[in-house]
Formats: sequence, structure tokens, C-alpha cells
Amino acid sequence: MAGIKMTHAFDKKGVKWAADNYAKGMGTAPLKCERCDATVIHVNSFTRDCYDNPSKVRAFFRLQANGAHGPNCRFGVDKQIVELASTSEGLVESVQKNRFRMRLIAVTEELKATARRLKEDDGGERTPTTSKSYTPSSNRLSSYINTAQRVLRLRAMCDEDADIEEHLELVFAGNTVGWNQFYFDHARQMEAHYAVSKSSTQYPIAVQGRVGKIKRGVKDDPKLNVLNLERLRVTQDPNETTNGISLEVSVWAIKASWFDGLTENDEVIIFGLWKAPTPAQTKATKEGLFKTFTNRRLTLTLAVKSQIAKV
Repeated sequence: MAGIKMTHAFDKKGVKWAADNYAKGMGTAPLKCERCDATVIHVNSFTRDCYDNPSKVRAFFRLQANGAHGPNCRFGVDKQIVELASTSEGLVESVQKNRFRMRLIAVTEELKATARRLKEDDGGERTPTTSKSYTPSSNRLSSYINTAQRVLRLRAMCDEDADIEEHLELVFAGNTVGWNQFYFDHARQMEAHYAVSKSSTQYPIAVQGRVGKIKRGVKDDPKLNVLNLERLRVTQDPNETTNGISLEVSVWAIKASWFDGLTENDEVIIFGLWKAPTPAQTKATKEGLFKTFTNRRLTLTLAVKSQIAKV
């Protein structure tokens, strides 16, 4: 497994190399992790071109195939998960040695209960909870979300799903959820929309993207604040070549301050219960490749500020 991406490595002679400045053939092979004796390899920088404005992904070092970090190395995924589990208030639990699971149902119940409470506080009609014995706790929700975001930042530091899936499984209502149906990076936002729109059971997922526009006080309402992720490139409808498909990812908040500290082009991970409203069909306003557009939407309303975090 590739493990956590690293910015530095040592060569055989003890010379330290930065991934940004390294090229194949430099130094004396093999390259080693800066914290243990694991052999690592270099991955060149590349361009993320799923947006109209491409961005550069920095170079990094990663574990050599079938390698493993030392037992106390901070670049070992298993070590990070053990530390996470110890402060997760039961959200991440051990099932066997070096194997853990995260209970998504616990987060789901807290998010739904908090959403109901916010609606009631805003003057909405009171609704019964799903369980008579279940009592929502804002402190518990914050703790769960903070743990989940730590897990997601760890995933973002890894090269692929398998690096974390080997050590941490996701469980919802007794069923295992694959990481590819839970964590959606920039290029897979459209897949996140598909997953949400087609799923018969709602569980929280994570969407990664770049901050686009932030609008506070929409229609002069201080409780209507929205952050839009930068849109992916419009793609061609496979069933109708003159129709383009777009996706708008929006995050709403009742407090404008929940978007403080975030600016355009920041990379973020947004975690929670998403909705996929019915797509809108529009006609092109000018000559081009597409005559019509299917405008898909993926929306989330924050229950707590920590559901959105910088990567």
C-alpha cells in the first residue's frame, strides 16, 4: 500500500530531499522515509484538469509497493487510526489488531436529530425523533464530526482508498460501505451526485473540492448563507451529444460566521447528509457545442461549522 504522502525523504547517504525538487536519478538509491527505514518512491507533480482552471498537484514520496512503515512511524496509516480511535468517543472502534471500523449510523442519527432541533428552534413544527430513547447532543455531534474530519483528512493525505481501507472499514446499519462510496474527491463529484440521487438509504458522505463563491445574507436573510464549490467542467451527455451536463455543489449555513476563514480556491472536505434536488433543464444562450444543459445540484445544510474543513 502507498500509505500517507510525504514531502521529504532521505537517500542512502543520508541526504534529505524535498519532493518538489527531486527528479528520478538524483541522490543515492534507495530512498527512505524520513521517520523510519521504509523504502519510498517519488511521484512527480501533475495537473488536476477536471476544472476549467486546472491546478497543479505537488509532487510527493510514497511507500514502495508491498512496503510498510515502522510501528511508530507517523506516516503509518495504522498508527494514525489507533490515535484517532482513542479519542473518538466510540465512533471508531477496534475489531481486531490493526483493524478498526467507523460507525456511520451514529453520525447520521446525530445529524438528523440536530437538523430537527434547528428547525424547531426556528419556529418549525416539532417532529418526533426516530427513537424514543435517543437524545441528541450537540457536544456529541461536534465530537463525532471532528473525528470524521480527522479520518477524512487522513484519507486526503493518502494516495488511494486502499491505503486507509486496509485499516478502517465503514459500517452503516450493519452493512459495510466501500470507501469509494463514502469519499469523493474533486474529479468524482458527479459520482457523489449519482450515489446520493440513487441511494435508498441516506448516510453521510464526504465531498472534496475547491471553494468558489461565498454569498452571505442571500435575499437579505442573515440565516441564508451559501458556499458554492468551483464547478467541474461541463461534460457531454452520453445519450444526447448536444446536451451538456453540469453540477453545482452548494453548502448552506444558518450562520454567516461558519464560512469565516474560507476563501476562494481553498481546498475543503465537506461531510454530512447531502441531497440531490431534481435537475433543471435549460437552453443554451449562445452558440456552442451544446444546445441544452442538464443542471444537476448537490446540496448540504450544515448542522455544525466543523462539517466543512480545509484540507
